[in-house]
Order: sequence, then structure tokens, then C-alpha cells
Amino acid sequence: MPGSDSARRRGAVARLAQGHTLVLLLVGAGTVLAPVCGAQPVAPWAPAAALPEAMHQRFVHHMRSRCVPDGGEVAYPVFPGALLISVDWGRVKPQCIARDGWSDLGGLALVSVADESEIANWYAEHLDDHVQYNADQGRLFVRAQVPEFMWDRDYHKYPNVAIVPAPAAWSAAGYRTLIELNRPAP
Repeated sequence: MPGSDSARRRGAVARLAQGHTLVLLLVGAGTVLAPVCGAQPVAPWAPAAALPEAMHQRFVHHMRSRCVPDGGEVAYPVFPGALLISVDWGRVKPQCIARDGWSDLGGLALVSVADESEIANWYAEHLDDHVQYNADQGRLFVRAQVPEFMWDRDYHKYPNVAIVPAPAAWSAAGYRTLIELNRPAP
């Protein structure tokens, strides 16, 4: 039936699909249709199935509403096997179709089953022009030598890679470490 919900959804999907790649994400018991920005994403989304229900719903909404940058649009390498849990925009939302606006990318958050030491060693090898700072909160890789380093100030002041313990919900889902690529525009 032309007026049915099913027909309207198929029409909306067909209009969305014109010129765009669509990906079906299997999330728990449901399927999410998410646009992909014609490029190889910097990392795949983490599966949401093991998250608590309230967080699961927020995460699914986040996946639906975010365009993911490709590797060339991020200055930092991504630890192998890390999975994306957040894309945060800066002042301007990137235009996914035109592939612009990434210079204002606020940050990417990824989770990994690897421990902090393994990830920090990997980043130390791959970011040889960065200085590693250790603090109670975790480890921070910054391109600059920071006099009198203070996490609470310098975490926000410089583009960086932060390696910290995974948040509780992600830890309960089996991930050990959170990797943040903060202000990662090339």
C-alpha cells in the first residue's frame, strides 16, 4: 500500500540512499540504518548490545546522528582494534556529504580491550614527536613540552591523545581502556 508506514520508510530510505552509502548496524535486537560518508571510517562503532538499556538508547541515537571522519581527516593514528564510542564536534557540525568541517572536530572517543600500558606503548612508538605525561587520571600524549604539566589545565589546552580507564558501562561490557583523540584535525 502506497500510504503504509512500510512504503513511506522504503521511500525515505531510497531518497537518503541517493548518492550515499548506507550501512545496516545490528544493535541488540534492532537494526539501525546509518549513513556513511563515502570514505573509510577512522574506526568502526563499538557494539551496543552489552550496554545498560538507558545508555544503549543514547548510544544508538549517537551512532545515528554522527558522521564518522576517515583516517585522512584525523591527525592521530587509531590503536588497532579500538572501537568508536563517540564523535564530538567542535564549533561546527561537519557536513558529512561534502566532507568538510572536520577542522572543527572536537574529539573522538574509542574503547579497547587492551590495557593502558599496551596502548601507551603503541602510541609512544607511533607519536614519536609527542611527549607522554602520566597523571592519576591516565596518560596524555601532547606534541609540546609542557612546563609544570597539570592534567586539568593541559588536557583542555592542547590537542592530545588521552589514555584512561574505560567508563563503568563500557568496562562492564568488557572494555578496559578509553582512548580519546582530542582536537584531532590534521
